[in-house]
Amino acid sequence: MQKCFFEKTILNPSVKDSKKVIFYGAGAIGFEAVYKSLLLYELQPDYICDSDKTKTGDTIFGIEIINPEILCEFEKNTLIVITSSFIDEIANYLKEMGFTNVFIYGVAGFWEQWFYSRICKKHSAIAEQNEHKIKQVVNVLCDNKSQEVFENLLYGRTSNKFDIFSKIYSESEYFPNDIIKLRKDEVFVDAGAYRGESTILFAQKSNYKYKKIYAFEPGSENVERFMENTKNFKNVELFPFGIYSMSGVHKLKTKGLTYDSLMISDTDGDSDVETKKLDDLLLSEKVTYIKMDIEGAELYALEGAEKIIQKDKPKLAVSAYHQVEDLWEIPLKIHNINPDYKIYLRHHSGSTHNGTICYAVS
Repeated sequence: MQKCFFEKTILNPSVKDSKKVIFYGAGAIGFEAVYKSLLLYELQPDYICDSDKTKTGDTIFGIEIINPEILCEFEKNTLIVITSSFIDEIANYLKEMGFTNVFIYGVAGFWEQWFYSRICKKHSAIAEQNEHKIKQVVNVLCDNKSQEVFENLLYGRTSNKFDIFSKIYSESEYFPNDIIKLRKDEVFVDAGAYRGESTILFAQKSNYKYKKIYAFEPGSENVERFMENTKNFKNVELFPFGIYSMSGVHKLKTKGLTYDSLMISDTDGDSDVETKKLDDLLLSEKVTYIKMDIEGAELYALEGAEKIIQKDKPKLAVSAYHQVEDLWEIPLKIHNINPDYKIYLRHHSGSTHNGTICYAVS
C-alpha cells in the first residue's frame, strides 16, 4: 500500500519533535484500530481529547481523556491528530486556538487498514448467508433507483470501494420530494428524536401546518436539549422512552458509542430504560408519518407498530444502515407487515455507509 499523505507529513522531523502528542476523538467505532495503527508510526499519545464531558478523566489503553477546554494549557506546537469524523469542526476549532501541528488521520489510513479488513469481510459473510433474502428484496423495491441504491450499497459495504457512496447520494433526508408528500394536519412520530433536528425539519417542511408531533428520546441530556430547541413549536409532545417491540424495562447502552447515541438491548447495557410499543401509545391516533433512527432497534420498533402500520398506512422513513442486514431485513419487514406499501431506498451520505433510509408510502 502506498504511503498516504498523513504518513508522509507526520514523519517530518519537525513534526515528530513536538513535546506532546494528543489524539482528538475518543469515539468507539474503530478507535482501537486507529490507535494501534498510529503506533506503527511510533506515535504514542500523551492524552486523548474528547468533547464528551462524561468521558473526562476516564482512560483508554491507560491514556487519560481530557476535555477540549484545557487545550489552552498546551504549547501551540503540540502535535494533535484528529481521529474523529467531525473533521472540519475540530480542525477549525484548533486553528482558532492557534495550534500549528494538526493532522487528520481518517479515510486514507483507518478505512483502508481496518474497515476493509474487518467490517467488509464480516459484511460479505453475512450477505452470503442471506443470499435468498437479498434476491427477495430486489423484487420488493419499487423503482429502478432503489434497486440501484441497494446493489451499490451492498457492493460498497462488502468491498473497499468507498467512492460508490457519492454516486448514489440523494439530498433531503427524511423528505425526498419524489417520495414524501406532506399534507395539512400531519401527525408525525419522531422515533429517535435526539435533540430535535428532524422534528424541527418536519415542522419547517410542513409549513408549520401539522396537527401533532410525537417525539421519543430516552437520553436525559438529549431530552433537555430537545425541549430547549423545540420550546417555540406548538403541539409537540416528547416521551422520554425508547421505542421497541414490547413495553417494559430494557437495557440502554450509552458507553462505547459515538455521537451521543443510545442503543436499546435485551441484555447488554449500562443502565435501564423504559420502552414502549407505538401500538400501546398511539393506536387511537391517526398517525400519518413515522420516522425511525434508533441505533439498530428499528426492526424491533416496527414490530411494536404493526397495528398502526396496518390500520393507518402512515408514511415511513426507517434508517437501514446500522447493521448491514438492515438493507434487506427492513424493506422485507415493512412489506410483510403491509404488502400495500410502495418501498423505496435512498442514501443520504456521500462518503460513508451511514444515511441509508427505507421509505414506504401507500
